[in-house]
Amino acid sequence: MSTSYIYGTDYTIVPYGPYHQYGLQVLTSTVVVTGVNISNNVITVIANNEFGIGSSVTLNGFTNSSFLNGQVLTIATATSSFFTATFTYPSYVGIDSGTAMAAPFKIINRYL
Repeated sequence: MSTSYIYGTDYTIVPYGPYHQYGLQVLTSTVVVTGVNISNNVITVIANNEFGIGSSVTLNGFTNSSFLNGQVLTIATATSSFFTATFTYPSYVGIDSGTAMAAPFKIINRYL
């Protein structure tokens, strides 16, 4: 047996395993961003993270890339070292530091 849920910890539901299997992934609330790349209306944010696809994050604390401060992104793809989102802006590559903070989420039960 293993513990699948820890009280007071935020999680996101992610695909896990083959067909229609899902798991809980710990959601880190704030991570340090070390760089950004915007190309073809997709932003790639370089940051060690545990964000899941569909999570919303808010960017802040950027100096060189100050146009990113306050931007809310919905994650389209994610790995442990970067994530991407749709972001309409001209091509841009920046080595800058800031933060990405996960928006809180709610679990909603619906009965059909």
